[in-house]
Amino acid sequence: GLYQLNNILVPKGTNAIMLRLDNRNGNSDVAIQNISLIAHEALTNEASRNNLIVVPPSQQHIANFAKSIKDSYFSSYQAKNSSPNNSFDKDGSLTIALSGYFFYNLNTINDLAPGKQFKIQVITAHNAD
Repeated sequence: GLYQLNNILVPKGTNAIMLRLDNRNGNSDVAIQNISLIAHEALTNEASRNNLIVVPPSQQHIANFAKSIKDSYFSSYQAKNSSPNNSFDKDGSLTIALSGYFFYNLNTINDLAPGKQFKIQVITAHNAD
């Protein structure tokens, strides 16, 4: 299924945004095909090109890859019971098992600064029950 939140305003005084994908109270594993956070300034039909979430191309560790490319939006992430561990698959997908979660923090700067807008899009393999 497609889950999307549009025109989210970054509040004044905000230093970071946390994207939380939480399956601690779920009843099955969740297969996520794609996660995108796109700044309003960059909204196009080619979402993956403007995705502010770092997706390592070869399952590298997310934090190490973000540091290696000097990604200014990446702040931190935390995951439990997600696969692949500490990364995404090459196509940007991941699975969050029961009792698992994936939290991703972004710095609110540049196109994601306070007062700017963004959208979040999560595509799962199946619709939620």
